[in-house]
Amino acid sequence: NNSRYPENLEELGMESYKCPTCGLSYNYYTYEDFAANPAYYIGCPISSDPNHGFIDNGVPSWLQEQHGSDEYICHGNMITIACQAAIFYACNGRYPRDLGEIGMAAAECPACGLTYEFTGTETVFYVSCPMPTDPSHGYIDDGIASWLGE
Repeated sequence: NNSRYPENLEELGMESYKCPTCGLSYNYYTYEDFAANPAYYIGCPISSDPNHGFIDNGVPSWLQEQHGSDEYICHGNMITIACQAAIFYACNGRYPRDLGEIGMAAAECPACGLTYEFTGTETVFYVSCPMPTDPSHGYIDDGIASWLGE
């Protein structure tokens, strides 16, 4: 656990990953978001539009472009949280107790602006949309997304 995003793709062991269309390495950099929290960007190196898209601090461009709804963006956020929890488990032998342990304490649902609800134990985790209205955008319970059965 380094408490930071990698500085480059080499730190992830992904320096050999290339765009299959142009053969160039993916664009990757870290930055601070509007609240001075660490953030990251990874994107297709093709400079023309359209290209293959990007992930900006956990939010894939194709969710915004393809669906554009807050629900799809919220699902993407919860998937990112679940992936970070799995990485944390691989490094620490347990799931994070809260979102702060994986640097995502400020992650918010785009519809209501509330931070995600997260519970982690040694062997399981649960993340859910905090939207106070019913229905919310769902949840991921130990890796299983509630919306997959829809």
